[in-house]
Amino acid sequence: MSFPFFRRCFTLYLLFIFMLVQNSAWSESRLTPSLGIEEIFLSNETSTLDESGQITTISPGLLYEATGPRANISLSYLLNARQYNNLSQDDEVDQSLLFRSDFAHIPNHWDSYLTSTIKQTNVNPDGIQTVNPVIQSDNTRELRTLGIGTSLQGKWTDNINYESFLDADYADFEDSESTDSIGVLLSLNNSNTLQDLDWRASLDSRVYSEAGEDEQIDTAEVELNYRFNRKYSAFLTIDKSETGNEFLNETNTIVGILWTPNRNDYLKLGVGERGGDATYLLDALIKSKRITYTLNYDETVTTSRSLLIDQANQQNFSPTSQNLSINPVLEKNGRIAINFTGRRTDISLTYFKQTTDQSAGNRDDEMTDGININIKRTLSTSSSVQLTLSRQERETTQENTVDDNSFSYVKALSKNANFSIELRKTEQTSDILENEYEQNALTFRVNSTF
Repeated sequence: MSFPFFRRCFTLYLLFIFMLVQNSAWSESRLTPSLGIEEIFLSNETSTLDESGQITTISPGLLYEATGPRANISLSYLLNARQYNNLSQDDEVDQSLLFRSDFAHIPNHWDSYLTSTIKQTNVNPDGIQTVNPVIQSDNTRELRTLGIGTSLQGKWTDNINYESFLDADYADFEDSESTDSIGVLLSLNNSNTLQDLDWRASLDSRVYSEAGEDEQIDTAEVELNYRFNRKYSAFLTIDKSETGNEFLNETNTIVGILWTPNRNDYLKLGVGERGGDATYLLDALIKSKRITYTLNYDETVTTSRSLLIDQANQQNFSPTSQNLSINPVLEKNGRIAINFTGRRTDISLTYFKQTTDQSAGNRDDEMTDGININIKRTLSTSSSVQLTLSRQERETTQENTVDDNSFSYVKALSKNANFSIELRKTEQTSDILENEYEQNALTFRVNSTF
């Protein structure tokens, strides 16, 4: 181990203590041990290697779930022990954790949460090289996060509602400096009134700390909405951020329309200006009997650290942010998703594009886009097959392209056990030769709970 095992498991110990202390609050709880055994037959080719071998992984784990009148908790933990045969990689042990606990002190008025994660990610300084899906690269590290927050909401007057939110988080990579942040959000609105014109005003402030250095991002926002009728309304949004980067402190103004044809579908579309550059807003959800369309685009002043902690895990995509930098950036995110649900076949198509600006002139310092196609077919009540095709491209100081394609078969052996076979081909091309690799893998996997 590169550092003491106790330090690696400190977060886990803390969460288990929390569960034991809170155990009396749960009316129903369940602890489920699990065991996974995986055998991978792998060919791995890089700029310096051309090898074939096997990887044996044994993964004992625990799933803990509990619910109560005012609280719920979920913890999933795996310890992965990997043995490499005829491969250059050294044997290793790593861990993964997903934890969340929610507590309603006063239902619908005062709520709190506690979260934590442990996972393997990339600490490459330029944030480019992706984590190899089977063999970890030299810059792969364990990322640990811990977050806590509390919110309070209610009525300030008969016509004005208030919301307040206070949170703090901690994050670090193994063998690196720790980082933390604390933030507060205050908001007022009159959205529950029957007036045609409603408004919302908010102030969000967050202080980040890294290696003795601090960075603060303050954002003020005002939104006005005018309802023409039940289906159509217009909106005006004005927000301004104050950061240590003067190029990100321009006022952002957007005007647009909101269309709500029914209770389930909506389309929110806006255009505007940030400084001298055009800016946009898109948020749409359209459902039919079997197809759901989702479209999103927004621009946010944030940090790479926040993106790494909060970023949604896109299926079959590597993280687009892979560092804990607290430097302010303007993040532009667009996403299109189409999901088809059939009687036996589910199909999803997802495309995303993310750009990161840190300077004036609308110069994109980083650009990442990707597409993912997933097809799942149910063969019987106990078996299914799945095909996944994905490509992710990233351009910045380097240009990398990752193609990741797989075909798998899953069979339920019993109520508590399943078996799967997967064929997977992964290839990364790059203008930096050392970043390139190609893998072909045949995986046999058995998972069981007790």
